[in-house]
Amino acid sequence: MHSGLDRRQFLAGTAALPWLVGAVSLARPQPLYAGNDDPILFALAEAVLDGLPVPEGGHAEVAAGVRQAIEAADPELRTRLEQAVLFLEWSPLVGFPPQRFSQMSLERRTCTLESSATSMFALRRLVFRALTGLVMFVAADRPESWPMMGYDGPLIGMPEEAL
Repeated sequence: MHSGLDRRQFLAGTAALPWLVGAVSLARPQPLYAGNDDPILFALAEAVLDGLPVPEGGHAEVAAGVRQAIEAADPELRTRLEQAVLFLEWSPLVGFPPQRFSQMSLERRTCTLESSATSMFALRRLVFRALTGLVMFVAADRPESWPMMGYDGPLIGMPEEAL
């Protein structure tokens, strides 16, 4: 049980979770973003990459890359990823205090992700792994972040004397 919650709050939160999962899965598909505004994906990228070296403007670029990856996925996977993002955004409403993921402080978002990684609910763990993995993949795929990771770039096409 999460510290700071009494038994009644914990039971109320876990009782509301199946309803929330059902509501997210049955909801009509909604666009996650309008234009280049990705508040949920930006909040996710900022929380996942917290404490890691990121180029200036990197969180917004990673959020845009995640959006592009979701849009490029086959229709079934795209639907699942969009549902995962919506679940991440709305599931904290059953917490205390209730608040959407994108409206939380960075510290609270980071704590939410950390608790999702070890949650007793398989769906929360699955959403955590899928979305944090996608953010990390997109962040690591950006050439401007390679020097910060100590990666010199691909060795393919380099002259042998440079190797």
